[in-house]
Amino acid sequence: MRKRRGGALKIVLLSFVITFLIGSLLCTGIGYLYFNTPTSNYLERNVKAAYGHSPAMVEHIGEWQSSSINFTHNGELAAEFGRATFCMDVVGSKGTGRLYIMGPIDIDQEGYFTQAFLKVGDETYELGPGRPK
Repeated sequence: MRKRRGGALKIVLLSFVITFLIGSLLCTGIGYLYFNTPTSNYLERNVKAAYGHSPAMVEHIGEWQSSSINFTHNGELAAEFGRATFCMDVVGSKGTGRLYIMGPIDIDQEGYFTQAFLKVGDETYELGPGRPK
């Protein structure tokens, strides 16, 4: 009878691969749930409530249909505007644009956003401070 060589090594490698795959799936699932739960949409709902009916938004974007957080442009525009920026891509009935909330990401003590800008193409529109209704 011949002894099998490397059987234990195969089992150890297979267990590492399975553990890695399960961990990756769990992390991906947790990340998806974090960014797509009603709790994570709290900021988006407040931004829509604060700026969805502002004159510049209505004129250039139209009725707010959807939005998504744009993590790519956060740091890029912080350098342009000179301070921390939170970016959202907004889709409306008339077009699309990017909304930049300036200063701290969340709402200040009185319930107001400190400053916001709407970029549509190469044009930038100041929306000023806003308060979710």
